[in-house]
Amino acid sequence: MLTVPHTGQIHILTGLRGVAALIVFISHAANRGYLPYRLGNGFGQIGLMLFFLLSGFLMAHLYLHRECTAKNIWQYAMARIGRVFPLYLALIIISFWISNSVFEDFYYAIRKWEYLWEAIFFLGAPYAFWTIPVEVQFYLIFILFWWCYHTWKRTWNILIFALLTCLPPIGAVLFNYQLIGQTSKYLFSFFIGVGTALLYRHKLKSRLLKRLADIAGLPCFILLFLNLPVIRKSFGLTLVDQSIYVRTWLDPVSWTIILAVFWCSLLNSFSLRFLNWRPFAFFGSISYGFYLFHSPILYHAQALPFPTLMKLSLSFFVTLLLAVLSFKYYEKPLAEIIRNFRLRSHTPAIKE
Repeated sequence: MLTVPHTGQIHILTGLRGVAALIVFISHAANRGYLPYRLGNGFGQIGLMLFFLLSGFLMAHLYLHRECTAKNIWQYAMARIGRVFPLYLALIIISFWISNSVFEDFYYAIRKWEYLWEAIFFLGAPYAFWTIPVEVQFYLIFILFWWCYHTWKRTWNILIFALLTCLPPIGAVLFNYQLIGQTSKYLFSFFIGVGTALLYRHKLKSRLLKRLADIAGLPCFILLFLNLPVIRKSFGLTLVDQSIYVRTWLDPVSWTIILAVFWCSLLNSFSLRFLNWRPFAFFGSISYGFYLFHSPILYHAQALPFPTLMKLSLSFFVTLLLAVLSFKYYEKPLAEIIRNFRLRSHTPAIKE
C-alpha cells in the first residue's frame, strides 16, 4: 500500500531535478558544437519543463495542506527567498560588474542599468537567468491560489486551476504563439505540477498502478532522452510551427513522456530507484548552481586550445566544482540564516 506524506522530501525527485539540469547542459553543449546537434535545438526545454513541473508540485505538496495564514505565508516566503535569491542576485550583480568593468565580452553581459534593475526586481532577465523571474512570479501567484484553495468552494478551486493551467497555451495558439511576458507563457507548466500534487495527495493505493510504474519507469526515462525535437521535426512528428516554444512546451507527446517519468518516480518505480543513489541525489541538490554556472563556462571554454572532448569534460567539471562550492559555502549557509527568521516564530521548518 502506498503512503502519501503531506510534508518532507521525496528524495527521488531530487535525483530527477539533477536529470533536468543534465538535460539542459547536454542541450547547450550541443548548441555550442561539443556534442551532436540533434542533442540541442530545443532538447534543453525538456529539462526546463521538468524544472517547472517539479517546482509547482513541490510548492503544492509542501504548502497546500496548510492553512493560508500570515505565519505560513511568511515561512513559505522565507523558504523561497533563501533558496532562490542569494545565488541569482549575486550572479546578476557580478555579471553587471564584470561586463562593464572587467571583461566586456563576458557571456553573461548585462551592460545597461535598466536590465540590471529588471533582473533584480524579477521582472525579467537575459540568458539562463530568464527562468528565475518566471519562477518567482509563479511563487507570488501560488499564494493567491493557496488562499483561494482554502477560502472558496471546491468548484471555484477547480475553475481557477483550470484557467491558470489552460489559458496560457490556448492564448499562445489564438495569438500566433505570442503572449505578453514570459511568465504567462510558462505558468501552465507550474500548475500541471500543482495538479499532480493534488492527485498525489488523494490516496494513490493501487497495487496495479505500482506494478505498472515498476515496469514503465525505465522505458519512459529512456524515451525522455530519445524524444529529441530535432529528430521529431525532421520526421514531421511535431506541431506545425517553427518556434521551439510550440514544438516543446505545447507538445502533448513531450508532456506525456515527462509526466509518465514523473509519476513513475512518485510511485517509487523499481526501475527508477537509481535516481535515489547518492550521486544523483547530490547532483540534484546542487542543480540550481549547476544550471546558473554552466552557460558562460561552455561559451568561454570554446576558445581553449584543447580537443572538443577535453573542453566538454573540463566545462562539466568546472561547472560541477563551482556548483558544489557555491552550495556548500554560500547558498546553504545563507539559506539557513534566512530560514532562522521563520524559526523564531517557534514553528518547525519544512524540509524542501
